[in-house]
Amino acid sequence: MSGIVSITLTGDVKLLTKLKRLGNKDQKAAIRKASRAAARPILQKARELAPRRKGALARSLKLRAIKRSRTRIGVRISTSTLESVFQGKTFYGAFLEFGTKRIAARHFMQRAVDQTKEQAKAIFAAELAKEITAAAMKN
Repeated sequence: MSGIVSITLTGDVKLLTKLKRLGNKDQKAAIRKASRAAARPILQKARELAPRRKGALARSLKLRAIKRSRTRIGVRISTSTLESVFQGKTFYGAFLEFGTKRIAARHFMQRAVDQTKEQAKAIFAAELAKEITAAAMKN
């Protein structure tokens, strides 16, 4: 039931080789900063597309770092600080996104990703290159 979107950067051999030259800590920091910058347009579009009565759902959408792990780095857009999407004051956002047997799914988050995917990829690549350059200059 999780709506995970992942970006795989392929084809930019120079960028990937520069990333591999950095230390592990600098690699993770660069990817984290780039993914945060790339997710901002998706967050804005999701807030625009969120169903509204009073606007609480749109205001509750936040960009948060994913739980730290050795294999995953990135951010998530959610209404809750908790791992479950069905908790918190705006728990109904998950019902609107995924639907129930009585409510048709509205997929506002998926539409936001679909509409801003290419922009997010471009921002990710540009920010990653910038962060790699900054890390290389630091070392």
